Amino acid sequence: MGADPKTEPTPAGTGLAAALKELLPGGDFSLQMNLVAQFAADGSPDVRVLLAADSAIAGKLDVVIATYDRVFTLVGTPLKQRLDVPPGAVAGGAAFQWTSVLKPPPGDYEVRAAVATADGKRAANVIGYIDVPDAKKQEVALSGIIVKSGGAPTVRRDFAAGDAVGLSFQVAHAKGESAEVAVQYLLKDELGQPIANATVPHQRAVRAAPGVDGYDIGVRLPAGPGRYVVTIEVSDGRRAARREVPLRVR
Repeated sequence: MGADPKTEPTPAGTGLAAALKELLPGGDFSLQMNLVAQFAADGSPDVRVLLAADSAIAGKLDVVIATYDRVFTLVGTPLKQRLDVPPGAVAGGAAFQWTSVLKPPPGDYEVRAAVATADGKRAANVIGYIDVPDAKKQEVALSGIIVKSGGAPTVRRDFAAGDAVGLSFQVAHAKGESAEVAVQYLLKDELGQPIANATVPHQRAVRAAPGVDGYDIGVRLPAGPGRYVVTIEVSDGRRAARREVPLRVR
């Protein structure tokens, strides 16, 4: 289920601040996070933060998301939000999710998110890592991969045998112009053995921003249970980039 966060700063409770400072992820309820580096409408990089929380905590929630560099220095101002998720809106679902956007410059980061109930009595935190590409320096840059289920982004990485999933990603070009690049989809098992290998036609691309081509493809997962790795590779003949997403088929 989705939530509609308000992005204006709101005071984070004591429980929220304490959760954010925890050295390890955890807390009083289930909290999951996916980080995906993408390119905005103006071609600049951003980070899409997809959070999913246990439906049992639906109600008024405080959220804070902070970004740190390699030496754990805070980058920019933490994003603070107040969510108001009516319990009826998530009835029957195990979790609800929402997307936030960060705007750090290119680089490698640790992202920490904490969620607390309005009374501060229950809180949880999660930690993730993200590489934000620099298209100007790399000339050909590949965004992260968004995994979709039923057409919508999902934090799930565990699927049934033979499930259909969507993969969305972007390819950015330094000169602000679209160019022919080779885009390859690969699926390997946990031993590194290839299961599927296909070329993604450039005709599948949609102009997402100046110099940015967006791809949205559908794939069928294997019938056999196990752990797999989805890989997207792009190359313009001189430079190459790749992104991977681990998945499990039950």
